[in-house]
Amino acid sequence: MALNPLKGRIESIAYTYFSIVYAIKGDEETVLKGEAIWLNGREYDRRPCASEAGDNLWREAHIYKILGHHDHITRCYGLEVFEGTNHAWALRLERAPHGCLRKHVVESPRPTDMKARLGMAVEFARGVAHVHSCGVVWGDLSTRNALLFDGFRVKLCDFAGALLPGVFDEITNEYEVRYCPTGPEENWPAVGTVERELYGLGTAIYEITEWKVPYGTDADEQDVEKALHRGELPQFVGDNPRSRVSETIIMFTPSGILGVVVGLILLAAPASARTWAGPVDMQKACQQQYDAGFTAGLHCNTAPCNGYDWRCYDPDKSNEYTVDVSGYCNRNYNGAYADPQGGGPYDWGCYWS
Repeated sequence: MALNPLKGRIESIAYTYFSIVYAIKGDEETVLKGEAIWLNGREYDRRPCASEAGDNLWREAHIYKILGHHDHITRCYGLEVFEGTNHAWALRLERAPHGCLRKHVVESPRPTDMKARLGMAVEFARGVAHVHSCGVVWGDLSTRNALLFDGFRVKLCDFAGALLPGVFDEITNEYEVRYCPTGPEENWPAVGTVERELYGLGTAIYEITEWKVPYGTDADEQDVEKALHRGELPQFVGDNPRSRVSETIIMFTPSGILGVVVGLILLAAPASARTWAGPVDMQKACQQQYDAGFTAGLHCNTAPCNGYDWRCYDPDKSNEYTVDVSGYCNRNYNGAYADPQGGGPYDWGCYWS
């Protein structure tokens, strides 16, 4: 029997149809992401959907360059290319000591401290906000593509299929079905839009704060698709208004993503660290965010109503829109944050942290 030339020399970390992530034994700082494993000039285990001349690797390296250095983006150290050519054989990336976040959600006990879970959600949302601020649409938003570092620190990764207008005009990866909006596809925001990504962000925050894979780990793609078409949302445990943040995020306008971040930061902060800024006037919020003729009202799908049931209605009440409460507090109280407090419709308040 022939000896395996990779045994004891290569540590395989993750496989997809397009790429493989692996490390050279003994290297605890970096990993290599390639379309095959290369060792001593020989290729092993080439992936079935690999590109020619390492085009996917060049694309992802370009996206990482656009994103630059950020606390919640995995660091990229550049491409490895064959000497004398432009043919890339691997992308060298920062190594995460604890692997991907999804693996921990599935296999590890839930952190009992809600602050720790909210902290991870904050970091995930900050990473997404940075990606969008750079003009990039991730296209594969999921906890599968979030890495866990010491101290529950989170960094995002895998931008091979991302959209960058004018450079890469199509998303080449498919969204994870669990991260798609509910209902018929023709009613969903288009692929490659920030609106579509915000649905995914809400699902990610649900998964992190509830420490549970949406629709369960036993559900296959067909099970999830049926649930989506029935309009079923992932179920929260108990009546915790903090975990309901994600239920609202999937309905936010694109400009609300920073409100998502600051709202999560506020929830993660101890109450003693907050200073009261003032009340929330929903009527004023609607008129500021839409038009002077808009009115605020409650649209309650279940009883009793909660703080996330507020909507803004146009003058003839033919259309309804969501209220960016964090945006209201930030605008009217010089950078304050919104807190749903008790979770009821009239419990909102604005605070400085």
